[in-house]
Amino acid sequence: MKKYVAKRIVTIIITLFVLSLFIFFLTHNTSGDPASNMLGSDATSEQVQALRDELGLNDSLITQYFRWVGDALHGELGDSYFRQQSVVASIKECIVPTLELSFYAEMLALLLAIPGGILAARYKGRFWDWSVSIFALIGLSAPCFIYGLLLILYFGVDLKALPVSGYKTFAAGTWNHYRYLILPAISMALTQAPLLTRITRSSMIEVMNSDYIKTAKAKGLSGTKILGKHAFRNAFNTILTVLGQSVGSLVAGAAVIETLFNIPGMGQLVVNAVLKRDYPLIQGLVLVISLIYIIINFIIDMLYGVVDPRIRVTGKS
Repeated sequence: MKKYVAKRIVTIIITLFVLSLFIFFLTHNTSGDPASNMLGSDATSEQVQALRDELGLNDSLITQYFRWVGDALHGELGDSYFRQQSVVASIKECIVPTLELSFYAEMLALLLAIPGGILAARYKGRFWDWSVSIFALIGLSAPCFIYGLLLILYFGVDLKALPVSGYKTFAAGTWNHYRYLILPAISMALTQAPLLTRITRSSMIEVMNSDYIKTAKAKGLSGTKILGKHAFRNAFNTILTVLGQSVGSLVAGAAVIETLFNIPGMGQLVVNAVLKRDYPLIQGLVLVISLIYIIINFIIDMLYGVVDPRIRVTGKS
């Protein structure tokens, strides 16, 4: 187990190094100049060059990269050009809404997907299977912002039941906090649940055709016990893999929903940073989002041995 964990940590370090190269050089190769954006169109070329010198933008890209990596290793990601504060402080302000929204959306997606997938597998080729399959197909046919707009129109504009913009912390009251996240979470969950449903259904059908399931049926075990104790437990490894990927994609893909519902999270911050060519903020945000994705998948890898005792993590699965 220790050997496996050590290998995974080395893999994470190499992945972060490659990501840092990709993030830095891709950011600095985009069109636009931060100094020109900060000074405005009336600034002279001398003023722009002076500000570039002050920001270190006239140094070679290699020098800038190693300076950024060195600061990052010490927990510093530089200062935002436009927010007048450090990148770390900016991320701390915005990370909580994004993580909360992603967590609620994933929990809602699981509540819809796992029972739906099991139900479809249990009644394969019958009414419930067709119903769940149609739901999954509809969910996959449109992006999350379409569902967000429809929810805003119905629950916010027509019924006036839920707020359609903004974010409230728990300090404003527990119910008030959740009210502002219900529609965004549903919008994101409706695009995640169909994929999880299809994976759950296909994994369950594959397991249900196994010999040991047929043996359990021959022994007279109830359908509920076969589904819960034997089939789902053995199908969960595949579901767990997709779950890790979906959680990461939720965090990374929150930009659209946060912008639509005006939630001050990391997604909206990334959009604003890109529009303003705020290099340090873009680099810091993408690095942190990537790190969250890597950590989630590392946890998923560690959970395989817990979920399925047949897996012995000894450097190979």
